[in-house]
This record gives sequence, structure tokens and C-alpha cells, in this order.
Amino acid sequence: MARKKHLKLTWREVWPVWLTMGILAALGAGGLWLYTPARSRPTIQVATEDVSLSIATLDADRAQLFSYPLSNATKVQFFMRKLSGTRLQVAFASCRRCYRSGSFPLDSQMICGRCNEAMEVAGQSETPAPDSDCRPIAIPYEEANGRVVVRGQVVRDLFDRWYRPALAGLERYR
Repeated sequence: MARKKHLKLTWREVWPVWLTMGILAALGAGGLWLYTPARSRPTIQVATEDVSLSIATLDADRAQLFSYPLSNATKVQFFMRKLSGTRLQVAFASCRRCYRSGSFPLDSQMICGRCNEAMEVAGQSETPAPDSDCRPIAIPYEEANGRVVVRGQVVRDLFDRWYRPALAGLERYR
């Protein structure tokens, strides 16, 4: 019988392999860290009629989600964020076309849960298109003494005007 030969490697022969694996692992960990989105803020469950929040608690360009209960056990989500300087933006968190798919905040934008594209909020003075589009409806708010107030009646009225008809249209296709 022939003897088996054992391969004996020393550190001088193996160090390039370990160095290459270490560099690849470091690059992979760095890439994972760079491309993992920041954790979003938790959704605030609204238990009062109106939402009142200090403007100072809002981070610049980072949306804060709110879940507001409607009269029929349905909850609607809207977001509030501080734009440049003291400008604020308050709008529903979903577009009328993809309402059931929801949305999520990513960096300084709200992303549609179905289209995976940034949603441009319709302006306060704009009249939304009569058909469903991928633009969330802005919610009027009041500012006083460093606080922003969103009235519950306004949220309900806007939802009934712009979102409920779109949802009724979606029910026909189920």
C-alpha cells in the first residue's frame, strides 16, 4: 500500500488567503451597514380627537407616522414632518391608488408600499385629480405657540371625500 501524503501548510503560505477573506468580510459588513435603512420612528396611536404636537419634537426631513381611529373601527395613517426651516408637511400616509398597500418612510420621503416609489404630496392649494392617483392628500393644520394641531374632524372629512370613494371603487374588483 502507498502511504498518504499529508499537506503541511505554514502561516507563511496561508496568510494571503486569510487576508483576502478578512478584507472581503470587512467590505461585506461595511456594505450591509451602508445600505440598511435607518430604523423608522414608531407609529403614534392617536387616542384624542385632535393631534397636538410640539414642532421641536419633529426631526428635519423625517416623517412621524400617526394612526387615527375613524368612527367605523377603521384606522387611517397620516404623517407629519418638518421640511426646510419651519415649513411643515402633514398628509395621509398612503396614496388613493395603492391605499391598502400602505407606505413607509425612507430617508426624507414616503415610499408607496405597492409601487416602491417616492410619493409626491399634493399641495395645500392643489385640487387632487378626480380619479385615484399615487399622490397622498395634504391635511390642513394649525400652528400656534410652537405647536402643530391637526383636527380630527378635518382628517375624517378629507378621508371621506378623497379616500372612501377610491376604496369603494377597489371593492368592486375584489
